[in-house]
Amino acid sequence: MGISEDLQPQVLDRGYTFERILVSLDGSATAERSLSFARALSERHGSRVLLARIIGESTDESVRVARAYLVQAATDLGFHGIEARTVVRAGPVSKSLLSIAAEEGISLIAMSTHGGMTPDAQPYGDVGREILQSSSIPILAVPAHAQPGRPVERIRTILVVC
Repeated sequence: MGISEDLQPQVLDRGYTFERILVSLDGSATAERSLSFARALSERHGSRVLLARIIGESTDESVRVARAYLVQAATDLGFHGIEARTVVRAGPVSKSLLSIAAEEGISLIAMSTHGGMTPDAQPYGDVGREILQSSSIPILAVPAHAQPGRPVERIRTILVVC
């Protein structure tokens, strides 16, 4: 019996839900593109969302600004009936996100990719590459060219990296 190449969009409805979705935000419009995907999944599966902002230097001002940004994003999700919490960490992005995911029992990491911005970059960027190589948690990598704010009715393509 071979592997079917037919699209099977109903697979997400067969019991695998994303109970806790970690969304990585860095303040850029590109990073925010993953929010609409996380919102669509959360609305469909009743998922809780954890918004994370990783900062380089932990000063009172940088933490305050990062928290205010995440609170606004969480409030926007709340308007859609989605329970969202926030976390701000200082340190290397990929390591910090993976730590948060493990601590919080995350079932999906949603992140936008900045891939292709540099000649040496993979299609999913350096942080995306590090997370894909290190995580046992499924990753939803939203490309930089995804339409911002466009409602997501269905996810058409999923890349599985083993």
